[in-house]
Amino acid sequence: MHIYLIGFMAVGKTTFGKRLARALSMPFIDTDKLIEQRTHKTIAQLFDELGEKAFREIEADVLRSLPNHKPHVIATGGGLPCYHDNMLFMKSEGLTVYLKAEPAFIYSRLVHAKKPRPLVKGLKGEELMQFIAHKLAERDAFYTQSRVVVELPEKDGESPVNTVVSAYSR
Repeated sequence: MHIYLIGFMAVGKTTFGKRLARALSMPFIDTDKLIEQRTHKTIAQLFDELGEKAFREIEADVLRSLPNHKPHVIATGGGLPCYHDNMLFMKSEGLTVYLKAEPAFIYSRLVHAKKPRPLVKGLKGEELMQFIAHKLAERDAFYTQSRVVVELPEKDGESPVNTVVSAYSR
């Protein structure tokens, strides 16, 4: 059974996923990296050249083509759960984990990100904050279908990795 990490851009799905994969001795896959390898283009190039609709179709194809012969920890793109019944597919294939963060947390991570994200290119200040809040509200119905919700940043003493390991073991 796969573990799918879901959440808004810049919440740390890849970093968290690598830590979780190590803890569970599982392979790790980042769907965005896999898309870039398969298309030989960056996510930004795909958005620019093909548009979001075509990108979402590629994303859904990649999700459904992931190896299923053994469990993997899979970090998904922020919008992946919201299109082409991807959330339903992931729920049927494994454990879904929502890395939940407040808009201010996401904003601070996006402002300090090493590379710009296609959906927020050119947005700054209040405009960026409003975009984040709007998109989070729009995606909430998908994200909250996850079986496990991990609040970020960590608020209690228990490690989010331990929370997911426990849920996966049940």
